[in-house]
Amino acid sequence: YDLKQHAKHSKKELGVSDETHKKEVPHVLEIAFGTDRMTFVLLDLLFNPQEVKEGKTTFHIPHHIAPIKAAIYPLVKKDGMPEIAREIYDDLSKDFVCVYDQAGSIGRRYLRAAEQGIPYCITIDGDSKSEKTVTLRDRDTEKQEVIKIDELKETLRKKF
Repeated sequence: YDLKQHAKHSKKELGVSDETHKKEVPHVLEIAFGTDRMTFVLLDLLFNPQEVKEGKTTFHIPHHIAPIKAAIYPLVKKDGMPEIAREIYDDLSKDFVCVYDQAGSIGRRYLRAAEQGIPYCITIDGDSKSEKTVTLRDRDTEKQEVIKIDELKETLRKKF
């Protein structure tokens, strides 16, 4: 259609001859396909807004391609938890892209991380100082496991 209309208005013959010398207007496919379309398709497929009453929106980007791998949270802003959290953040940041956050309740921080597509949250709690452990929370399953601080980096490596 486009070539026929172009030929009509430009008054130029755009037809070609085939093997039988019959004149035909060729079919032209103009495919415009950039990476932005695929990116938006992925974003649309992976973004999962929930009902308002649940109040949770999750960006289900696969763990291994998530730009931010972990969020480090002290449970409270006292009892040495922020200091331990900062040490863990500094150590993990050498190998992974991480964020540190101590603002708001732990539940709200988990929700923010899920919205951002962060696959794992690491919570420093009361046992972190005495037992040298942290809680590792998975974004998709919401399962939590207690991990020794000195095994945390290797545990994350295995998960990615």
